[in-house]
Amino acid sequence: MDSLLDFGCIVASSQVVSKLHPITNQGSAPGVFQVEYSGGNSSLGFLPSNGVIAAGTTQWLKVELRTDRPGQIDDKALVKLQNCSTVVLSIRAEVVEQQLEVSDLQESPLSCLWFGPVYFGASCVQKVLLRNNAPLACDWVCLLQESTAGTEVGTALLKSTDTTLLEGMKNCSSPHALSQVFECVPAHGRLGPYDKTTVAVRFSPICRRRRFGNPANRQDYCLFLLFDIVGCKHGFTHHDANSSVEVAVAGSGVPVALVPSPSRTFNFPSCATGQHSDLLCMLQNLCPQLPVRFRFRKLAHFTADPTAGTIAPGQCQDVVLTFNARQQGSFQLHQKIDVLGWVVSQKDSSSTEVCCFHTISLHLSATCYTVRTPPQPKLHPALRSPGLRPHVRLSELAHCSMLARAATAKLYKHRRQRSEGTEAEEFLPFPNDRTLSIRPASQHRQYRTIFTEVPRYRCVDTSYAFTEEEEEQRRRHWQIYTDFIKQLRQERLDKIRDRQQRTVKEDVNIGIVPSQGLVPPELHIRDLESKQNSEVTPKHSPKPKSEITNGSPSQISEVVKTVPSTSQQVADCSRTLTPLELYQVVICPLLVDFGTVCLQSVCVQKLHLINRLSVYVWIELEVDCPELQGSSLLSQVLPPYSHSSLPLTFQSSQFGPFYRSLTYTVNQQHPGQLLVQAQVGPLALELSSNLQVLPPTPLMLAGSEYTNSVTLRNPCNCAAEFTWQPVIPQSGLLLFSVRPATGTVEPHKELDCEVVWHPSFSSPLEGDFDLCVHEGDTQRLHCVAKVGATAIQLAEKRILFKSVPLNTTSVRTAVLHNSGQNHAYYQVVEMCPLPGMVLSPSEGVVPSRGQAMLQIQFTPDCVFKFDTKVEIALRNMKSVELRVAGSVEPPNVDFSVSHFQFCGVYCGSQQVLPFSITNHSLAMCRVTFDLSKYQEFSVRVCRHLA
Repeated sequence: MDSLLDFGCIVASSQVVSKLHPITNQGSAPGVFQVEYSGGNSSLGFLPSNGVIAAGTTQWLKVELRTDRPGQIDDKALVKLQNCSTVVLSIRAEVVEQQLEVSDLQESPLSCLWFGPVYFGASCVQKVLLRNNAPLACDWVCLLQESTAGTEVGTALLKSTDTTLLEGMKNCSSPHALSQVFECVPAHGRLGPYDKTTVAVRFSPICRRRRFGNPANRQDYCLFLLFDIVGCKHGFTHHDANSSVEVAVAGSGVPVALVPSPSRTFNFPSCATGQHSDLLCMLQNLCPQLPVRFRFRKLAHFTADPTAGTIAPGQCQDVVLTFNARQQGSFQLHQKIDVLGWVVSQKDSSSTEVCCFHTISLHLSATCYTVRTPPQPKLHPALRSPGLRPHVRLSELAHCSMLARAATAKLYKHRRQRSEGTEAEEFLPFPNDRTLSIRPASQHRQYRTIFTEVPRYRCVDTSYAFTEEEEEQRRRHWQIYTDFIKQLRQERLDKIRDRQQRTVKEDVNIGIVPSQGLVPPELHIRDLESKQNSEVTPKHSPKPKSEITNGSPSQISEVVKTVPSTSQQVADCSRTLTPLELYQVVICPLLVDFGTVCLQSVCVQKLHLINRLSVYVWIELEVDCPELQGSSLLSQVLPPYSHSSLPLTFQSSQFGPFYRSLTYTVNQQHPGQLLVQAQVGPLALELSSNLQVLPPTPLMLAGSEYTNSVTLRNPCNCAAEFTWQPVIPQSGLLLFSVRPATGTVEPHKELDCEVVWHPSFSSPLEGDFDLCVHEGDTQRLHCVAKVGATAIQLAEKRILFKSVPLNTTSVRTAVLHNSGQNHAYYQVVEMCPLPGMVLSPSEGVVPSRGQAMLQIQFTPDCVFKFDTKVEIALRNMKSVELRVAGSVEPPNVDFSVSHFQFCGVYCGSQQVLPFSITNHSLAMCRVTFDLSKYQEFSVRVCRHLA
């Protein structure tokens, strides 16, 4: 067999890569082989690890490599062959992490794209290179991160912090969709091994709606573009991988500040037809950063010079507006000034073209009048008549020629006098206008001859002329159409006025965001029970993207379909998803860790399935191992914008680690995988620490100040019962206790146990307990008490008994003061320093900031003088000495009488003889009269004398 097995360069995709290596038996008898691998790399496996190879055949050794982490692999395995030397099999592999790299067009690493200032409505496009730095093809997507820390959306960074926060509170309405401000073209695609592509990033700032009358302000944007691999969402990268790359994008949106002067309204002086008038308009660019390129639109009767141009930042341009009077009337027109710039091309969204993105309107008003010259009627050269003029009024007779005017003046002198008081207007036909004057005319028009004063004959054809009823009906019909046209005009004007009022109201931003601050009600079991009898129950309700991301329990589908049933589901589930759509189908977690699982116990973990698309998707999970055969709902059809869960059930009958890769498909086309791992072991509890140190707590009472807690953690999926067993030392003294002494720890829960040391001067500082888990292992807990330092002083270092009576008990008291923060424990080294002298108690405690009494009892049986030292030992402190001194005095009592002589005493009477007793010694004496044998005599002590 060959001694080298090279996997080459592979990607850390958490998959198991296998390679076959041949072992050939060239002999005539069967041979045995065995593979021994003692390396520390757990990602390598050999199948089979031993076996028998028939003569003249080849056995293929399967070497499996788990690509769960990047790195260099160079291990060796020993292959023992029967009747041959051992072969050292070298296994080499280079596991690399699949990453995306973003650079500029010169292939320099790029971390930030700065677009600079751009006018609102215009666009700026910059191109970057996206490279796949791995030997495996991948699908990629570009996402705009809106909620990442450090992002700024529409904020004026040049202003102060207070001003920015105040404007943010006033303009609390949500800004425009960031996908319209920043866009990546294309937003997704596929890259081959070590392939690269060009991606265009477009910045198109949009002016946020302002309050009515307020100008737009500068808006700064600072966001992050995330270029990610679609495979990372479906388990084709290791769980610690960072396959994505972030690029910061920054830009500023500035308003167009092209201001016409002196105002937006220009009133031209009136002029006659054929003349013109000029006005000067100054266009000023108030933006200090960007130039303005303008163009005047063509407008009838008005011209501008120049019609187009570019104004530098902060500069101005003079434009002459001219009114060319070619038509009589008053003109109220709007002159549109187009601001030109780079905008997104309609044909190719990754490129830009020069187009109008902003318009400024000027109000132009002018009046054109004409000089009227009345027409001069001409007489016929033969008849000396004015010509064909059948409708010459008397008022127009002065406009006729001199000859006609003189004749008519002489002939009609008396006529004019008679007609001055006449109100009706009369017409005068000339001689050769007779044919026109006798035509059918209006009934209210009167004709008279020019030479006589008789009315002219009028021909009215009754067959064609309108009667009075017909004239009235015609007038009514005319009025109906006139009223209808007036009504339509009034309705149109009302709509325009309502639209203008509504536009003015909507422009006023009162700072209210729809549904802001509203919390959706929580779903309870009682709500479900109350709705069981309802006829219509929605199975799936679409959820917005933000709610699907949060993953609330109310989004979980109640009814789960395993296969597509309707025609819509079949059509949606047979679609091939784009990389961006596949990125919106989320299956998490990709690493299902059951943790520590007990043998033959059942453990369930939920796998969440999220569909953020507007169509149905079909997810199928393949389970091929017996440990996960208890799982259900392995095939699900997810409705649009829905969230479902899939329970994974794990049960193993073998100890040791479990690691398996499960595959799934989306719409039976797009593969994915998830990793399942567990550690199968016996039932056990984990101690927070095997060594428990008990320091003193000064605020606790004496005897209970040394306490601490030990935590029992149950990492298993079953409840664990435990018992604390004390370990009795050789001395037989164990002054530690643990409570509770027995109990149960629920799965994946913790329980705190209290450890207490019962202190005294002679208590041992160490002790042991065994934690016995039922049907499990046993662990030992070692406890150590740490005695704190104290400060003990004697109130009196010397106790004087002075003169002590013989055979009489004398008592003195010594006081121990504790000025430290911890309680002190003491012991009297020698309880009887002198014969007849006893100190009590022999052991005790002096509380913190307190005192303790030590009683000394002395009953001497002989006369002597004494001066001795008593040693008082203190725990964790130097002992103190108490000096006791005094002398024993013998009794010296004198009676005032030597005998008592009672003279005759009558029966039933008594006689009293007084006497006195004097103590001549320095110590107190006790005098006892024994009159038990003489009941007739008694001694009574006078109180006042005593």
